This record gives sequence, structure tokens and C-alpha cells, in this order.
Amino acid sequence: MRQLTCVTLAVLLLASTASAGDTPSGKKLTAFDLKDDKGHDYDMAKHIGKDVVFVAFWATWCKPCKIELAAVNKLYLKYKEKGLVMVAVSIDGPDSIAEVRNYKAKFGYTFPVVLDSETEVLERYNPRGDVPFSMLVDRDGNIVETHAGFNPGDEIALEKHMVELLEKKPSGKTNGNGGTTTVLSGLRAEGTETFQVIYNDELEYFAVVNKLTIGAASGAFTLGVRMDDFAFPWAEGEQWDHSHEFERVWMQYRAKQLSLRAGDYVQSVGRGIIFSVRKIAELGLDTSIRGATGTVKSGPAKVTAFGGVSNVQNVDLDLAGVVADPEDTIAGMDVTVDLPGDMTIGARGSFLDYNDANPEGILVKTDSGDWAAGGSFEARNIADMLTIYFEGGFIRNQSTVTVGDEETNNDTDGHALYSSVSLTPVDGLAILVELKDYRRWDLSRPNDPSAGLPDNIPYHEAPTLERFDQIAQFNSNNTGGRLLVEYYFKSISMLVYANGLFYGWTKPANEPEDTQVDNFSDDSFTTLHAYAGVEKRWSGGQYMNLSAGYRLEAPLAIETAEHPDLARAMWHVESDIQLPISGPHSIGLRTQHRSEKENKAVETKGTEPKDYVKGTVALTYGFAPKLSLGIIWSYQTELSNEEQYANFAGEVTWRFSDWGQWSVYGGSNISDIICVSGVCRLFPRFVGVRTEFVARF
Repeated sequence: MRQLTCVTLAVLLLASTASAGDTPSGKKLTAFDLKDDKGHDYDMAKHIGKDVVFVAFWATWCKPCKIELAAVNKLYLKYKEKGLVMVAVSIDGPDSIAEVRNYKAKFGYTFPVVLDSETEVLERYNPRGDVPFSMLVDRDGNIVETHAGFNPGDEIALEKHMVELLEKKPSGKTNGNGGTTTVLSGLRAEGTETFQVIYNDELEYFAVVNKLTIGAASGAFTLGVRMDDFAFPWAEGEQWDHSHEFERVWMQYRAKQLSLRAGDYVQSVGRGIIFSVRKIAELGLDTSIRGATGTVKSGPAKVTAFGGVSNVQNVDLDLAGVVADPEDTIAGMDVTVDLPGDMTIGARGSFLDYNDANPEGILVKTDSGDWAAGGSFEARNIADMLTIYFEGGFIRNQSTVTVGDEETNNDTDGHALYSSVSLTPVDGLAILVELKDYRRWDLSRPNDPSAGLPDNIPYHEAPTLERFDQIAQFNSNNTGGRLLVEYYFKSISMLVYANGLFYGWTKPANEPEDTQVDNFSDDSFTTLHAYAGVEKRWSGGQYMNLSAGYRLEAPLAIETAEHPDLARAMWHVESDIQLPISGPHSIGLRTQHRSEKENKAVETKGTEPKDYVKGTVALTYGFAPKLSLGIIWSYQTELSNEEQYANFAGEVTWRFSDWGQWSVYGGSNISDIICVSGVCRLFPRFVGVRTEFVARF
């Protein structure tokens, strides 16, 4: 406890010192090397040290992000001739990245959109990993303001700050790239401190959590470390032992043609089919590779090689407590070549050797490793309205069956095919078609309770085609597609959209190793999901989104008694209303409701189909840009009778400075994706109180 307190006090002193100077955040914006939504390299360096830059990190599934982009776009159009540059950095992963280009096109946004699918850039400036997150940069390259979340009215203070910065001239000497020499010279230090105190009444533990990320940069070199400290006073059981880890350590060299990194890193190739390890959330799925990665560019070709062992976050506050690193061996390579006519071809492969710890002398089935290889082809901007992407791969799953000292090889093969077509034939109209065919496609650490290591760690993200809040039951055997059609009526600022999804799938238990997988056999299931909605904006900043849909999951041979395995029917409705009241005051109301009928006869023999409802209502009051007050009511009739409708929680977020914020959350909530206080987050099941302090320096 003393160590945690000392670290926090030190960070407070550093942060307060930084806020007293010309650079409140203590950070410089460093040029990042990312592709834009059209597949071209984006040159950020030409703006740093010359223009006022606004960087918005966002995702297509993030509701507050969409409202922020629309609001800030008005400022961008108003001030771009005076030197304002806006860059929208998408953190969409493989499952939603196909929607990024159409999202920009249908609204007619002209600011650049770049892709940070590995969340590498976001992690540097916001290790928490949540969006929306934005940065305002002055003409000398100083990050003078950072802001997490977005509520209507936040743009008022932002515009005032932008105008002040636009009136100032750069203070440094210009370099050959149009920027100032002050941006790239000298040693620069930066960091983020997160301190939490948590009491979980349901799991009966009290936790003190400290996460400190410190980085330094000089020229093309950067290095950093993240120290995680977890203390569990009064908790019982080995899984709640105190933990003090250097969770992330890295050193990197980045130049225009060469990039090298040693230590911890994340990696994603293609659309995540062959390999993908990304940071999802600081206190959730946060896996890295500890080893080395390097990228070499030569003309139109780019070669990336990576290797190491998996390194998970060692404390799971939701379920498991302290867990060990699996240290699975990882290796891979990705090669892409840009061809004339905005085309790109790629080839890639990965190898995984799982670190098993099975006891001897008993019957054990071991997934000892996987290797996968494949390629891709992309043709962009055909007639300035069409983009086609295709990726395929082959997998060999290396498994053995051990009886005593004897091992029997039980390898299986599989394949994956994925394609997306993005079409914007006229202004405002966006059409997206996605198709998939996966057979035995699974690159993840298998369930193995005897190993004493984390289970189901994913090492790939094959697109599910699902909406962000709908997870595919089993995505390893899956055949089907989706169609998303959207039209934006610019004259009345209204978007209408409709989505249809259909695929057949097979449960792993129904696929013997010596047979071919058929996703439309009598042992298979189908999923149908159709939904539609309307999104409306008003000139005064008011925003409304209403959507509804129906989902059905059922076995193909539903008429036979031997196939009662799974049947799920659901209808759902969602709403999002954001109302600026006066000046900095605003109110937001977000609701979602699901009514489901589910048959769990396989999991619990003799169980009858069950009807239940689930939903959340989140009310937010915002006093931009400093204060957010949120109230959450959530319900789920699958819970015990006492907890079905009695889940109430409150949240206060105070952004007391450009460099820091403090929040308190208390009450109970169900496990769900909830948008409140200007941020969308995955809330695990929680009963208790937690407070959090965040400082960026």
C-alpha cells in the first residue's frame, strides 16, 4: 500500500508541475506511420510544428464517437483555411474495419481517417484504451489538451481553445518537412497514471490498483515501461495474492523505411484471420507478445516479421484473480506489395506452440500448436466508389491424445475464406457486403484446467460480421454473409440503415476429427439477424438514434427430437437521445432492451426453454467539458429474483484539468456494453464501489 501511495503522489507532483508550464500534458505529438481509409500512407509529419492539429480516436461501434466527429467536423470546415487540421484515428479491429471507409463516405467527411487497428498509437497517448479520446496540438507540436469521452457541449470549450491556438505562430525554426525543429529534437518524457480503489461485494474482495506507464523519446527512439501493482487487503485465497509486475517493457526504433521493437508489443496482420493480438481494454483483454518485431519497407513492398511469447495481464479482477502468463511461443511474417491502380497483394503466416502443463499417466487430449498461412488481395477506389477485399488461409491444428506414456497424433486441417465489398455509388449511399467460410478455424489457447493457465486466449480475430454487441456462438465453423445498406439524407441530416445477416455454423463438439465440416448439415445451426434504424441530427446539436431488430438461432434439423441443442430467439430495441440544453449543459439518454427465448437442453438435461429480458437505461448529465453525472439502471431476469430489476448504479466523472480526471462508480450492474458519461465500455457484472484517478503527464 505504501508503494502505491508513493507512486501516486509522485505522479501528482509531476503532473501539477507539467500543468504549470506551456505544455499542460507534458507531451509532444510524434508523427505516426498509419494507412488512411484508402490504403495510402498518411504523412502526419508535414503538419506537426506548423498547423493546429486535432486528433480524434474513434470506432464505428462507439456511439459518442459518432456525435463527436459530427460536431468537430463543423469546426474543421470553419477553421481549416486558418490552419486547423483534423485527423480521425480509427481503432476498429478486424471485425468492424470494413465499415470505416463507408462511414466517412456516406457523411461526406473530408478530413483524413487513418487506421490504428493494433491500437499502438492510442496506447501511447491513452493506455486505458477507451474511446472517444482526443488531443489538441498547438503549432509547436505540444499536446495542450487531452479529453476522454464526449458529451454535447464539449465542442464549445474546444472551439474557444482552437481559436486561441490558431492566432499564435510557431516558435521554432522550420525544418525541411514544414514543421519545426523543436518537435523532433531533444529528450521527451511522457506518462499515464491510473490509480483505483475497488470494493467488490459480490466477489468479496477489496483491491488497490496502480498502473503507471512511463515513456521517453528522442528522435527515432522510444522506450517505455508499464508497472502494474495490485494489492488485495483482507482477501482470502491464493488467487488474490498481491501482484507487482513490470507488465510491459519496450524499446523501439522507427524510421521511414525501418521499424524495430523489442519487448512487449501487439500485432495484427491482414484482417486478423491469420494472426491478431490487440489491446482491447486495460482492465479487460490486454494481451501482448514479449519478444521482437521488425518492419522493412522497400519501394512498394513491406515485410514484417515477429516472434516471442504471449504475455497476458496477470490480474483478472472480474473472475480469476492472479493468473500466470501462458508463455505460448509465437512466430509470424507478413508481406504486402502495393501494385499500380490502388491494388495490394499480401502473404502471411503464423505459428503457435502452446505451453501445456498436463499431468502424466491419464487420458489427455492436447492442442499442442497451430500453424496458419494465407494471402490477400485488395483493389481500392475503383471508379472512386468501389473497394474489394479478399483473404484466405489454411490451418493445421496439431493435437495429440496421450494415454500414459503413449501419444497418438490427431492433427486436423481447416480453411478460412473472407471477402468484403464496399460500394458508394452516389453521394450519401453506402453498401457493404461481407462473406465468410470458416472450417475448423481456431487459433486460441484451448481449455485446459490442469495447466493452471488462462483459457481461450485468442490469437486471431476472424471477422464475425456481427454487430459489436452480438457475439457469434462459435466462429470456428461458419459460412454465410451480411448486407448493410445506409443512406444519408444530407438536406435533413438524417441517416437510415438496414442490415441483414445469415450464416450456418457447427459446434466444435459436432465435428469429429476424421470428417469434413459441413455448416449446413443436420448437425448444424443457422443464425438470422435483421435490424434497421434511423439517425437524426439537428443544427442545434440535438441527436437521436432509434433501432430495432430480430435474431434467431436454431438447429437446421429442429423437427427431430435428437437435435434440441440450441434455439435462441431475440428481439431488441435501442435508443440514443442527446440534448444540449444551454451552453455547457446537456442531457443524454441511452436505452437498450432485449427479450430472449433460449433452450439450454444440452447444458442442463431436461431444461425447458426459458424466456427472459435484459436491458439498460443510462442517463447522463454533462457540464462540458469538466463534469459528467451518470445513472444506470440495468435488469436481467436470468439473475436471482432479488437482483432481476434491482441493479442501480451511479457514476461521477470530474475532468479537473487538461491532464487529469477523477471518477467514482458505485452500485450494481449486469454484464453488458453500456454507454454513459460520454464513453462506451464493457461493464462486467459488478456489485460494489470503485474510484479511479487518471493523470497524463
